[in-house]
Amino acid sequence: MDQKQELNKKLTAAIWIATLGASAVGIKTKNQLMHPYASFTDEDVTRTAARLLASVHTAWLKDAPLPLIEPILKDQSAYLSFALGDGWPDESSPSQEVEARHQAGPSSQFDSASGRCHPDRPSSAVDSGA
Repeated sequence: MDQKQELNKKLTAAIWIATLGASAVGIKTKNQLMHPYASFTDEDVTRTAARLLASVHTAWLKDAPLPLIEPILKDQSAYLSFALGDGWPDESSPSQEVEARHQAGPSSQFDSASGRCHPDRPSSAVDSGA
């Protein structure tokens, strides 16, 4: 496995651990992050996940071009405005935002009803409420 694949596996595990908590993920997920070590506590796993996420975050932001950062910030602002009940900042409707996401491609697994992305489900399953 090359270094990029290894980092991808560890980063994926770190995201699951940070999201659900070390006690809520399985040993396979913990092992992906902690490899090659086999003896560790949930606190070790949590600290390692946080450290990896911070390292990747720092490295990404250091070299990320502004054209990639601006849409992320705009999307986050729009989501927070919608989620907290203020409405969309650009006065578009949620259905227009969802339609734009469908046209944009991979991020089209956004479920406007729940406000969640479903990366492992096709967009048609998300739209139908499946």
